[in-house]
Amino acid sequence: KMLQDNLRNKENRTLQKFDEQNKYNTGIKQLFEIMRGEQKIDNLSKKVITFLAEFVDAKSGAIYLLNTETGKLELEAAYALD
Repeated sequence: KMLQDNLRNKENRTLQKFDEQNKYNTGIKQLFEIMRGEQKIDNLSKKVITFLAEFVDAKSGAIYLLNTETGKLELEAAYALD
């Protein structure tokens, strides 16, 4: 009985890891689809942060880009930061 329980637990953990890996692989494919093609950086940034925040169930998120003239980070897109 104990051996069966241990095997069942191990099988459940393996299946859970497989499901998590499958979720992330699917997410990567979806993100690549969002990023495909020529897009303006502001539109692309907004799409990317929205997808990532929703994918990881974040309450908020932001993308900052480096302004090469000033050397400072500038907010490019935000999710739920209003």
